[in-house]
Amino acid sequence: MPDISELAFDDRLSLLLEREKTEREQRRYLRLKGLAKLHLDATIEDLNFKANRGLDRSLILRLASGQWIKDGQTVLVTGATGSGKSYLACALGH
Repeated sequence: MPDISELAFDDRLSLLLEREKTEREQRRYLRLKGLAKLHLDATIEDLNFKANRGLDRSLILRLASGQWIKDGQTVLVTGATGSGKSYLACALGH
């Protein structure tokens, strides 16, 4: 950054620390994602709630918060063949 010298020392240090924190979080996420071996690149945002699969939007969004992980609970996904169970599981995994 050519104009970095115009910033105060505290501001420059803050920028460096924030960047280091962000990079560490990104590396950790990528490492954990690789260890999880999720075979679909699914996200909660890509779920289609309009399809007639019986998905409860409020339940899925509550699961997406991750509180069930912190509470030491498990999630069991059941449904008919082709209903998107694997996609939903991978989306929750991400």
